[in-house]
Parts: sequence; C-alpha cells; structure tokens
Amino acid sequence: MNGATAFLDASTIYGSTDERANQLRLYEGGLLRLNGDHLLPADHDCGALPNGTDCVESGDVRVNDSPAMTVLHTLFARQHNRVADAVRTVHRDPRASAAWVETSNDLETPRGEIGWN
Repeated sequence: MNGATAFLDASTIYGSTDERANQLRLYEGGLLRLNGDHLLPADHDCGALPNGTDCVESGDVRVNDSPAMTVLHTLFARQHNRVADAVRTVHRDPRASAAWVETSNDLETPRGEIGWN
C-alpha cells in the first residue's frame, strides 16, 4: 500500500509534495536532476546503505529499498528527461516550466492506465 498518496500517479517520480518535486527538478529544460552518468542523484541526508553505497534521491523514499526499485525509478527519471527533450524540440519553447508541466502530465497518464487496466 502506498502511504504517500492514495492515487495511482507519478509521485514515485515527482514526489507527493511541491517541495519534493522542486528538490528533484533541474530547472533547465524541464529536466529532472540526474548525475553525470544519468543515474539518480545521491541523497547525502540518507547516509549509506548497508553495502556501503550512497542512497539516491527520487520522488519516493522507498527508492533505496532494493536494487530493483532503484532501477525502476532511474528508468522513469530518464524517460521524463527523454520526453522533456522531445517536448522542447517539438514546441520550440525554451521555458523549462512548460516542458516540465507537459512532460509530467504525459507520464502520469500511462501509470494510471497500467494500474487500472
């Protein structure tokens, strides 16, 4: 059960609060923050995992619970950035906020359909 939100939404990618979403945004081109290797950014407030690796940041705190969750969250973040790049190219709109809104709306729809269909 999801304790953060009762909705089938993309809160695993964007968080369930505006504050969390703002932490995850790059504020350039509507992109999510990723590190140089296109992986989720390190979460320095978390400390380290039992195997000694750094925790990572995502919209859902469970991202560090298992490697499979980390991979899934990474794929969703990369997909967001891929769609945001395409939105900026098609619409030729340099504003990061426009790309952010359209991309996050585009990614919310399939997640609901996956959950209900």
